[in-house]
Amino acid sequence: MSTFRQRFVIEIAEEAIGLVVQEQDGFRFFAASVISAPLDRRLYASPGHAEDACRNLMREAWRHRSRPCGRTPNLIVFRRAEPPPSAMIGG
Repeated sequence: MSTFRQRFVIEIAEEAIGLVVQEQDGFRFFAASVISAPLDRRLYASPGHAEDACRNLMREAWRHRSRPCGRTPNLIVFRRAEPPPSAMIGG
């Protein structure tokens, strides 16, 4: 019997910064960029909690940069990752 684990991609400005994969105890975040490296392999209660952690990380990064308007752009996109076709064959 095959178990399909839910996966979600977190993107900023159309660039993936991490992948959240369902595990037995929660959802594990895997960093896909240097920006999100501090969150790599952390376990979260839900994909939304991982998304919140990414948002907070980005806010901190933007806070330390000089921003003329003083606002953090809302560029984080959260979408469900589709399994590769090979994962669905004979599932």
